[in-house]
Amino acid sequence: MLPRSSKLLILVLVVVSIVAASLQVSTISEQKLSQQDQQTSEDLDEIHRKIDTYESSRGQLPKTLSKLSFSGELKKRAAKYTYKPAATSYKLCATFHTEATGDNPYASYYDDSDNVNTYKHNKGETCFTYNISSNTYDDYYNYDDPYSADQISVQLDRTMTAADTERETDIRALQAQIEAYFAQYGYYPTFTDMNTASWRAMNMKGLDTQSLIDPDATTANLATGPVSGRYAYEPLGNDGKACNNIDVECTTYTLAATLYSGKTFEKTALN
Repeated sequence: MLPRSSKLLILVLVVVSIVAASLQVSTISEQKLSQQDQQTSEDLDEIHRKIDTYESSRGQLPKTLSKLSFSGELKKRAAKYTYKPAATSYKLCATFHTEATGDNPYASYYDDSDNVNTYKHNKGETCFTYNISSNTYDDYYNYDDPYSADQISVQLDRTMTAADTERETDIRALQAQIEAYFAQYGYYPTFTDMNTASWRAMNMKGLDTQSLIDPDATTANLATGPVSGRYAYEPLGNDGKACNNIDVECTTYTLAATLYSGKTFEKTALN
């Protein structure tokens, strides 16, 4: 039988081993969380650059992050970040696992005039504010008076072109969702369905509500026919009859957006 002193020594060694193992596990866990936070900071920087590029080329901020083109894993991760556009700025928010006071390790590679350091943050949700750079193009490539009639006209044309591009993108996105609904049920949504938020939330989970809003509008309500400032959706049954999916099924439709030129961009049923 071991003497009492030996048993006590063994007990002490066991306790020390357990504490050491716990500290090691804790350290590894902290390192993993810190690495995840660094990835989040890198993601926010990349999203910031994407937003600035979009705004510089189109003269306006994207309504949602879904308007941007992401590649690789960032395309999946972007959904967990919050984007809040405003008139002259925007915010990007993310939830961090740890507190950090570090500097941006990539500062020498990118010129960030906003001087926003996403590598310095609190634990929990943190928001970073960025000022928009709508004059970037003019500052570097246009040496004429930006307030001259010609330059105002150029900027207006650029804004109008960007808005029409957004309209065409939205109509295509709506068509994709409507066709997906048809593939599942064998008929198209009614006009009332498409204008009911609760119905869309239940039956079109992949639909971004922003796709329903014309660049010149603030409402997601669709019109029955082409009209300036609102998208139009007109579903019909066989022989061009009005449909309600009760007495008459909706078997075709026309989606339309009115462009700045007055012309309409239309998409019709594929089935």
